Amino acid sequence: MSNNNNKYKDFMYFVKNYDSIYNKYGHKFIVIKNEAVLGAYSSIMEALLETNKTNEYRSYIIQECYPK
Repeated sequence: MSNNNNKYKDFMYFVKNYDSIYNKYGHKFIVIKNEAVLGAYSSIMEALLETNKTNEYRSYIIQECYPK
């Protein structure tokens, strides 16, 4: 249950900080863990492959950041 709670907190971090994240990274796939941006990638596949090199699968979230 703790992992789901962390993912919820990470998602809420994304929602609350959407504008600043978009302004910094643009239209990218954003990897978030522990309420921090780990990376920004051009594709979801790239985000998964790169993030899995240093983080356990499913220990983070990936959100697409696009213009409103």
